[in-house]
Order: sequence, then structure tokens, then C-alpha cells
Amino acid sequence: MIGKIITGKSFGGCVRYVVQKQDAVILDAAGVRMQQVSQIINDFNLQRKYNPNLGQAVGHIALNWSVNDQVKLNDEVMVNIAVEYLQKMKIQDTQYLIVKHQDKNHPHVHVIYNRVDNKGKTISDNFQKQRNVKVCKGLTLRYGLYLSQGKAQVNRQQLKGQDKIK
Repeated sequence: MIGKIITGKSFGGCVRYVVQKQDAVILDAAGVRMQQVSQIINDFNLQRKYNPNLGQAVGHIALNWSVNDQVKLNDEVMVNIAVEYLQKMKIQDTQYLIVKHQDKNHPHVHVIYNRVDNKGKTISDNFQKQRNVKVCKGLTLRYGLYLSQGKAQVNRQQLKGQDKIK
């Protein structure tokens, strides 16, 4: 399992991208209504107002599994792993939305969360990328999922930023 972490400013853009993608399926949510895209955006923005000085309140994580894990993963298992991932990443007591995309050949979900928690405090993003690597590896081993032995299967054309430099 690999987690790709993105922070941003606009819940509107992020939610529309994740939810309105063809064949997207909302699997789980906490603190937001799931009936309409506009309701989801409004709910995220309402909580964001508890901490108006936080510029990048949008947390977006894409959790990607190997093609080899397709037989082990169903919607319920992916939600359980995503929720456990959030807890281990110390992303707690806040709104989140978990959406499955089916546009790639590997299973993956997108998690949108509010960096303003239910008490109006900021969820820290310090050392988040380092923690992400440890948490993903731990969950991969815990759930008996596929762990690549090398980098032979990496799609180098898709790499961006720091990952491309590595």
C-alpha cells in the first residue's frame, strides 16, 4: 500500500474531483452529509470556519494498493484500512470522506479530511510524509498485502516532485 498526501486550500475543487469522477463510489464519511456534492463541500467549509487562519485546511490522501491485492480487498476492507490509517497518522476527531475510484487497474481510495478538527484545532502535518511511509508499510504487513521486493514495477513516468528526484 502506498499513500500519496496532498494538502490544499479548496474543499470545492477537491471534493468535486474525487466525488464526480466517473464510477466514483462514496464508501464512508464522518461529519459530512453524503447526498449531494454541494452539501459535502458546505459541511467541510462550515467546520473550517472554526480556524479561519489556517490556509491549507484540505487534507487529501490517495491510498493505492497493488494489483496483486485485488482478491483480498473489498469495499469494507478498504474502509477499515483507511480508517485505521487515519488513526495511525493522528488524523482524528475530524470530518472525512472516503471515495473509491475505479479508473486505474489497481484498487485505490481517496480520503478527504478537514485539517480543522471538531474542536477547532489544527491537525498537524509535521513529519506527515515520513509517518505515512511507516504506517503504510505496517498496514501492508498487518493485512498480509503485497509488498514489492524492489522498484522494478514503479511507473517512473508518473512520478512528480520529490518522488521523481529519488
